[in-house]
Amino acid sequence: MMETAENSRESSNAERPWWRGPHVWILTLFVVLLHGVPMTMLTFRGEETRRAQVAVEILRSGDWIVPRLQGEFYLSRPPMGSWSIAAIGWLRGEVDHIAARLPSVIAICLTTLLIYGYSRQFLNSTAAFLAAISYPSMMLVLQLGRTAETEAQFSLYVGASMLLWHLGYRSGWTGWKTWTIGYTFAALAGLTKGPQGLVYFVSVVGVYLLLVRRDWKFLFSRGHLIGGLTFVGILAAWQVPYYMNSNWDCVVGIWTKLASQRFVHYNSVFIKHLASYPLEIAACALPWSPFLLQFANPKFYKSLGERKTEAAFLWTCLLVTFPSVWFAPYALGRYYMPLFPVIAVLFGLVLDRLMTRPEGVWMRNGWRWYAVGSAVAMLFGAGVLTGVVSGQIQAEWADALRNTIVLTSISLGILLVGAVMLWQYRDAISPRALQFAALTVAVCCSFGPAITIVDSQRRNQPDIEARMAELKAKLPPNTPLVSYGPLHHAFLFHFGEFVPRRPWPTEPNEAADTEYFCIHERESKTHTLPFAWEPVTVISCEGHKTRRESRTVIGRRLDQVASTSELHTQ
Repeated sequence: MMETAENSRESSNAERPWWRGPHVWILTLFVVLLHGVPMTMLTFRGEETRRAQVAVEILRSGDWIVPRLQGEFYLSRPPMGSWSIAAIGWLRGEVDHIAARLPSVIAICLTTLLIYGYSRQFLNSTAAFLAAISYPSMMLVLQLGRTAETEAQFSLYVGASMLLWHLGYRSGWTGWKTWTIGYTFAALAGLTKGPQGLVYFVSVVGVYLLLVRRDWKFLFSRGHLIGGLTFVGILAAWQVPYYMNSNWDCVVGIWTKLASQRFVHYNSVFIKHLASYPLEIAACALPWSPFLLQFANPKFYKSLGERKTEAAFLWTCLLVTFPSVWFAPYALGRYYMPLFPVIAVLFGLVLDRLMTRPEGVWMRNGWRWYAVGSAVAMLFGAGVLTGVVSGQIQAEWADALRNTIVLTSISLGILLVGAVMLWQYRDAISPRALQFAALTVAVCCSFGPAITIVDSQRRNQPDIEARMAELKAKLPPNTPLVSYGPLHHAFLFHFGEFVPRRPWPTEPNEAADTEYFCIHERESKTHTLPFAWEPVTVISCEGHKTRRESRTVIGRRLDQVASTSELHTQ
């Protein structure tokens, strides 16, 4: 009877388009609460001010073609990420936390809906919904989804290029439409972070068509040519005017500089990376990565039936792309985030089988171990927070959590409730019970830690804006400030005014017209200036109160010609 009711509900849902169902609104609300609401809780950290400052200089100069940082050509990556921040900053009237981080939140939301829409073509609505909700609750996505980094947008474009191409291929769309959609998103990925997106798309679909499907005709079709020309046209629309406003060295640098830094080989680092990187990716995809172990079971793969076609494409995506980061000794876990949408769909496949074929002992045992393990992990987290609240754990991070006892207690409560619910659902086999259990994991493993971690980071972040206000109070009105060498992007962004960059002076009479200057340095370094000067202030550029490694020194020149003085920045 229950099975009949479930089937009836599925038939009713199938009659209306997936985008009009309640799951779409629930997924959107989930992303907004998890990633959108905390956008303004933290000051900028890490590379966020670099992305924001490039957008600021786009708006300041009006040049949307050549990205710059401190007036110099910025060759780290193409400008799509900076364009999105600058566009929202233009609408808001300034580049603030919302303007810088909203593109990432929107990208996470669209990727979540992409996973749901793609999965609905071959999974039941519940499994597709859970596959979609797994993506924004993965540990790495949870960390980067509310930041001004480019990973969220890049993951959207790479994921869309592969999944929408495959959707068109399996649905029988015309060749030119299928290839054009895939290459369009590959081009957007290229404009976001360089050649990685194009390499991923071309290599995945090439291997899939040649080795898996053996469909030479579709690979070497007129539609493929049209798609390729679309890709070239999109890139050329920016690349040609960029070249005309820069030079060939800049063109090569903006496409290769970022990728080339990952392939510097050192034997000890390389071996360590080979051993640790798969585990790092598994940790980044928690709490859902353990479900992929089911694919190692021949019985499970056999049970997929017609869905083996989709599984073959998804595993082709992972197996073809993984060596690009596995064999790059300095690749970080976040470099593989563009394939996390694929992992999410594979998770949905496992849940779909668990719902429709719960009689498989291997499936029931796998779910039981996962539910019990997740409950134990939540209890462990709750135990740590209990030790923090009671004062049994003494550490700097624990002191920060005790300062926010209310939020820490809420997080503790969420983890305890989640552990109890998962223990009750450890033998669940009905679709409804599995849906509630998976939702419990998504909510407790995302909102619980997020509340505690975000507030702890907020209390440990330096008040750089207050230091900037003090600096501007010390500087005479309308006093120009210049830098010797490049400045840290955090200082440039928070200072809020253009600081021209000058070469390092070597003679006492150089830069005689400059009174106030600034220098970026690290704690272990000192610099020599060929004239007498005095320090005005030192501003830390780190994202933590206790770190002093990276800072900006602001100085005032005392005379035009003097003996050499050492730069001391204690």
